[in-house]
Parts: sequence; C-alpha cells; structure tokens
Amino acid sequence: MIGLAISHYKILEKLGEGGMGVVFKAEDTKLKRIVALKFLPESVSSSGEELARFQQEAEAISALNHSNIATIYDVDEVEGKKFLALEFIPGGTLKSRIKKLKNEGREISIEEATDYIIQIAEGLGHAHRQQIIHRDIKSDNLMLTDEGKIKITDFGLAKLRGTSTLTKSGSTVGTLAYMAPEQMQGNDVDVRADMFSLGVVFFELLTGKMPFRGEHEAAIMYSVLNEEPQLITNVRPNVPTNLQQIIGKLLQKEPQCRYQSMRELLSDLRNSRQGNPKNSAEQKSIVVLPFENMSPDKENEYFSDGLTEEIISDLSKIQSLRVISRTSAMRLKGSTKDIKTIAQELNVRYVLEGSVRKSGQTLRITAQLIDGKSDANLWAEKYNGTLEDVFEIQENVSRAIVGALKVTLSSDEERRMEERPINNAQAYDLYLKARRELQRGMADSLERSIQLLNQGLAIVGENEILYAALGYVNISYFRWISKVDVNFLHRAREYAQKVFSLNPSSSHGYNLLGLIQMNEGDIVEAIRSMKMALVIEPTNTETLLWLAACYSYVGKNVDAMKAADALIVVDPLTPINIFIKGVVFAYRGDFSEALVWANRAFAMDTQSPLAIWSQAIVLVWCGKYDEAIVLIDELAWNFPAWVYTQHGLFLKHALRGEKHLALQYDTSDLALEAKYDMHFALHVSHCFTLIGEIEKALFFLEHSIRNGMLNYPFLSKYDPLLDNLRGDERFKKLMEQVRVLHEQLTV
Repeated sequence: MIGLAISHYKILEKLGEGGMGVVFKAEDTKLKRIVALKFLPESVSSSGEELARFQQEAEAISALNHSNIATIYDVDEVEGKKFLALEFIPGGTLKSRIKKLKNEGREISIEEATDYIIQIAEGLGHAHRQQIIHRDIKSDNLMLTDEGKIKITDFGLAKLRGTSTLTKSGSTVGTLAYMAPEQMQGNDVDVRADMFSLGVVFFELLTGKMPFRGEHEAAIMYSVLNEEPQLITNVRPNVPTNLQQIIGKLLQKEPQCRYQSMRELLSDLRNSRQGNPKNSAEQKSIVVLPFENMSPDKENEYFSDGLTEEIISDLSKIQSLRVISRTSAMRLKGSTKDIKTIAQELNVRYVLEGSVRKSGQTLRITAQLIDGKSDANLWAEKYNGTLEDVFEIQENVSRAIVGALKVTLSSDEERRMEERPINNAQAYDLYLKARRELQRGMADSLERSIQLLNQGLAIVGENEILYAALGYVNISYFRWISKVDVNFLHRAREYAQKVFSLNPSSSHGYNLLGLIQMNEGDIVEAIRSMKMALVIEPTNTETLLWLAACYSYVGKNVDAMKAADALIVVDPLTPINIFIKGVVFAYRGDFSEALVWANRAFAMDTQSPLAIWSQAIVLVWCGKYDEAIVLIDELAWNFPAWVYTQHGLFLKHALRGEKHLALQYDTSDLALEAKYDMHFALHVSHCFTLIGEIEKALFFLEHSIRNGMLNYPFLSKYDPLLDNLRGDERFKKLMEQVRVLHEQLTV
C-alpha cells in the first residue's frame, strides 16, 4: 500500500492495525495536508446493514466541532473498501505515553493527568449534547498532540463492534477492561457508560495500571461486574482525597450512582484543581488577613499593609504550609465576612488577623491565630515597641504561628525566615511607601516611588530589593506610561544586573529579567527566566501569572494550565488570575470554557477598563458580538482616549462590516501599542482581517509572531477571527514558518 494513490490520497506509511481496521498516514493531494486513513475491516465493509449504520454514524460524528475531538474530513470507498479520512495527530496515544513513562520509571503528574481528563470530559460533553455516545473510551483512542491537547478518536465505532463475540485479541481485552458493566451485559447504554470508561482511563493515567484486572476475558468481565476496583492509594498513595472520590464515583457499578453528566463531572474536577495541590488532610493552610490600621494618621495604612505582606512572605517560605497570597489577602480588607466563611471560601484551615497602631516611632501590634473550622482562638499576643523593633516583632509573629501550627522547619527554611531584605527600619519604611506608590500605577505615583526608593538606597547602600523595585517601576513606565519608550526597558535591565550582582540566585532578579524579555518579544528566554524564579520561590504569583500567559502564547498548553492552576491555589481572589485561566483555554481553542472563566473574573471586577476590554475579546471569540459591542460602547463612554478603547471601536465596526468607520481607528497610537505587545498586535490583525485589509492584517500578524506569538495550532486553526486569511498563500507560508518555530521550542 505504501506509495499507492487511493482516490486523491497518497499513502505514506502504516500507522497501526486493530479490531476496526488498518490506519495509514497519507497526503491529501487536493488540499495539501496530511491525514490519517482508516480502512474498515471486511466484516463491516461486506455487510449492507453494518455499512448503513456506519454511514449514519460517520455523518453524525463529522458534524461534531470541538478542539478535543479528532475531525472526520471524508468518508469514501475504493474497490469495495470503505475508509475514513481523519485529522492526522502526530503525538501518539495516551496509552503509548503511559507505557513510555512506565518504562523510564516515571509517572504522569497528578496535575497533568487531571488536565487530560478535563479535556476528554469537555470533548465528550460536547458529543453528548449532540446525542452521540462514544462507547469505546480507552487510552488507545485518546491521541495526544505535541502541544499537550487531547484528541478523542473512533467516535461511535464501538457501536459496530458489539459485545456478543469475545476473542483473544489484545485489542478486545483492552476494550473490555474499560467497558461499563451495563455495556458488557449487552444492555442499552447512555452517557454514563462513557463516564465509567473515563474513570478507568483516569485510574490508568495516575497509576499505569487498570482498576479491574484479569488474565483473560472471562476474568476481566467477572472483575468489572462483581468486584470493587482496587484502591488507587494502594498503587499511588499521594493521590488527593478529592480525586479518589471522583474516580470512585465514575467507577460505580450502577449507572445511577455515577455522574449523570459531563458538566457535573467537570465541576468537581475544576473544584479539585482549585484546592490544595496536596491532600488537604496533609497540608496546613492559612490566610493572613490585612492588619487593621488603628493609627491616628490614616496615611499609615501603608505600614499595616506592609506588615501583613511581610508576614505572608515569611510564612510562604515554609514548604509544608499553603499560604494565600498577598493580593488575594488584601482583597479581604474591610470585609464583613466571618472567619468561618473566609476560611471555607479560601479552602484554608487557619486565619491570622491583627491590628497596627503607629504613632511617630511608636508601635503597638496585636495578632491572633484562629482555627477557621472551629472558630477557636489558638494563639494571641500584643507587642509594644518602636519602629526599630519592627523586624523583631514581625519575626516573633511568624515564629509564633509556626509554633502554634506545630510546623517543623528545615535548616534552609530557618535561614530564609531569618533573612531581612532591608535591615534598616527607616529604609524599610521608605520601601513600603514606594511599593504603595508603584501599585497606584500613575505617572506621578511612579515618580514618587523612584524618589522614595532612591532615598532608601541612600541610607542602606546597594540593596537587592530596592534595586528590584526600581526595575519594576521602569517596566510599569514602559508598559503603561511611556508609549513604549525602550529606554525604560534598558534601565530595568540595568537594575536586574545590579540585583544579580548582589544575589545571583535572586527570584526577584529572574522575575524582573523574565518581564523584560517578555516585553522585548523574547518569549522563550522569558519562560526560562520565570521558571528559574519559580525554582527559588515556587509561589511567586506574578511569576506564575506571566508564565501561564507566556506558555499560552507559544502553545504549551499543559504547562500553561499547570501555572494557572498553581496561581489560583495561592491567589484565588485576584480577578486577573481567574481571567488568565480563561486565556489558557482560549489559546488552546476552548472558547466556551474560556468564557466561563472570563465571566467569573469579570464578576469580580466590572469597573476595570482592562477587565471590560478583555471580556469583550472573549465574547467576540465565542461569536457573541452583540454582547461584546455593549462592553465596547461602555469603554467608549467612560475611557474614550484609551488606546484599548480605540481598538475596541475598530473591532466593533469591523465586526459589523463597516469598513469606512473601522478605518478611522487605524491610528499611529494603535501601531505604537502593537509594536512591543504580541497580544495587542494579534488583536489589531483581527480588525484588518475582518474588513478584508489583508496586507495590513498580515503585517500585524507577522509583528505578533516576531514578538513571540508562536502558538501554531491557535493561529493556523482555532482563531476564528483569522478565518479570512487562511486561504491566502502568504498566510500559509507564514504558518509553515510558525509551525517550524513552534516544533523547535525547548522550554
């Protein structure tokens, strides 16, 4: 067969053979693409009834349109042999990945396995809503692309196989091991049969073994029908309790005891990912509420906030303690929620609250540790002193919490808790004020931040944290104030070099360097720098945020999702963190799921112009143009001069086909904003694509790619706003360049 032409397909190589026929890799000579050809076995091809049923199934399945379902391109017949032309997926099956890791003595991480199951459930959920049941979910029918995306294959073909005849073929035994009891008994099945099979796959992913085992078909059937699955913790003890419960529910004998829909399952899976990365019974967890400012001068709030943040920083150095991040904790300032509610919503056991009274150089600090489950007060203390005593008081509070929680510190954790980034109390006070000004983000506040940081340097001399803060100020100037004056990036890099000269292993230095590289368009190096920052400080929320974004931009979807999930675990109340999860879904082509997370983030912050613009973009990707235009009009009313508003108005008229109105927003401001921002350049390309300005669309798309947008699957296939470019030969050549760059990525 190799080298033969079958219809308009040229056979290139044999990929595999199983119970449902032979699969070849082939070239579609008409459309110039690689496909997989599946030739059906004689038992199907020779039966009129089987062929009619197959044709009906193929037509239904070809109508499915989901990024986690392999596409059927064609159904054809040559010399009495029926075959399917399918999407070619080069990455291999989940079965082969499990086997490869097992041979290497490794296992799939819990986070990665959960991500795969979520993707499979999303694809199956789409099919179930179209009244299509798979009936043969197994790791051999789940393909894995090079980007970590699952593609479900062989939809509906199990219907042809039936269950009445058992053979000794390995493929049949494999299928039996995944089959639901009611299907094995020949009863009618519904979506819950796919649930059972998915539970088997989940168990297999996590352990490399099957929950029901036997040496032959009869033994496997007996085990599935009569025996309880083996305990997953007997094979892999570190599987979290919530995932054990999910798998147990999937593998229930009676269909009514399983999940009743993929939507229900997905809800539990996503909730499990927002919980502890370890078994919640094993890992202690805490939130430090913002210390209340009791000072006569309300301007001293920067000090109480700073104390809160430093205690959070201290506790975050303890590996066995999960600490809610500074940004989420600060969103609870002034909250009227009771302690139990806060603990429950954040999925933490312990809550620290306190107050600060600062009058001149005099300090009075109170703190108490509360069990969020029982509301019991575990420890409380009052501290009196002066500003010079602030470091000692801060350390005493942190160590008192360690003692109350009975946490044992390693020697490295002891050393890190004793470190004081700024040893001078006056310089520390200036640093806290400067950080407050940096967070405000306006030109005048950034200038005040620089002045305060330089005053601190004048007191203590060279200092890692003060230099890093000056680097962050310059990046803020570059991104939001300067209209992309690269001199600010050069200054930021100088400060990064000063940080490394003082501490070659500075997480601040690597994070700062990563942000510089990202803004320079060097996404690969940015990812490497941010990964180094996380090795040193695994819960740095800013690093996790931008790492998730950068991984998405280059199509590393599994890594992007890991970073996004880790971010939400420690910082669940910051809207942009919730939104970045939506970005990860969007850039892997799952727009409906992206909208779920975007809606959740938008509900947390409906006033931010960036939140409004971002929500509009996701709505457009989902085809909800009218809803998006309402938000764009809101931006135009409240923030008319903002460059993102100008883009929004460009997009609005482009969506409506109002070319002459759209081109009014083709301005130098848009071009300047796109110059160093691959994300924004892509969105400008969308606008020109929609109105048929192909030259300009390709110009901005090329600009986006040069600055690091290397997500080949998204650009070449999933982004609906680029559809008008896909027939253009220049676009095809550009995509071929992106494909090569994408495949060469080594981050």
